[in-house]
Amino acid sequence: MSSVLDYRHCPQCKFEQADFEFNCRTSEEYLQCRMCGYCEYVDRETDSEGKVSFKHRVIRGAGALLYRRKGAIGYCARYLATQEEVSEAAQWLSEKLAAGEVRPSSAYLSRWNKETPSVELVIGRLYEFSNYDPDDENPEPNGPNDLRPFQLIEMIRHLRVRYSCDHILDGRIVLLHEQPEPKFEQVFETALPCLSCLPKSLDEIGRLGQYQEFRQSRTELWEYRFPQAKDGRVMPAFNHPKTLQEAASLFYLAHPDRKRFFPDSESAFRHQLHGLPDKENVVTFFYAEPDGTRGIIAVSDFVLELFNGVEGFTPKLRKQGFTEVLKLDPQEIDAAKEKVSYAPGDWGGSWKNVYPWQRTSWQAKS
Repeated sequence: MSSVLDYRHCPQCKFEQADFEFNCRTSEEYLQCRMCGYCEYVDRETDSEGKVSFKHRVIRGAGALLYRRKGAIGYCARYLATQEEVSEAAQWLSEKLAAGEVRPSSAYLSRWNKETPSVELVIGRLYEFSNYDPDDENPEPNGPNDLRPFQLIEMIRHLRVRYSCDHILDGRIVLLHEQPEPKFEQVFETALPCLSCLPKSLDEIGRLGQYQEFRQSRTELWEYRFPQAKDGRVMPAFNHPKTLQEAASLFYLAHPDRKRFFPDSESAFRHQLHGLPDKENVVTFFYAEPDGTRGIIAVSDFVLELFNGVEGFTPKLRKQGFTEVLKLDPQEIDAAKEKVSYAPGDWGGSWKNVYPWQRTSWQAKS
């Protein structure tokens, strides 16, 4: 199927950039105004005998809603036919903006005033489509399951960035867990103009006065536009936490309902941090004592399954030198912590395949 896209004058509000589409295969036409909500259609209909006819429909607009969700690429438009729909859209958009789910710079809601006649903006201001969206200056998670803002930077590498103004400049990219290093001489794409061209882009959308604000907030670091790092697009980097403790604090503040799954477990939190589902990473805790010290060991179900469950894993701990091994139920963890406090070892936390006292003399020398 092929279509011809163009702008037309809106018959209702006279807006010069109402969206027009002509379907070359079916000869259907669509006219939709994102200023006042006016819509006009020429629909193709075929009866039971295969006879083709065309039906012309006109919907007088009551208003229009345009928005772009956080982390999304495209824009959504809704053409409203009644004042009740406008009121409902006003409540919906206000809630989404307050929750931070919709980009504020491009979101707006209009109302058509038949008495005047004119367009009134209820929320926001008319967004003129441009190659530059100021909201792109701020990194956005790619949906609620994108946990990159809480992840630690594993390395920083050099890259080349092609800006929307076609200038290519050097930069640096942060790499997170299991993200690939940039290929040699690969040029990445960003939706942002370079700082030299930023004033022109801001002037085109009537926000030149905010140049210093955007200039000061422009980051020197980039990261992949999507978590999978499968395409060549980058965006400004998140303000990543510096330590695992800081990451855990931020993560559980944003997702308090998930903390109950893995209380005080570094291993379990790392599982969450890398996007593994809670239900697949339940952690079992063991109290243990080697050489007079005490501690609590956290073991994921994945590891337990390798040893055929608790029955197979307990002998493994004994072979590693732990003289007393007890599996802890959730209600026993606090009492175990109290017991550990009298003779804490420096080996507690996530289970390790090899502990310091297990090293051979050759390993110690190497």
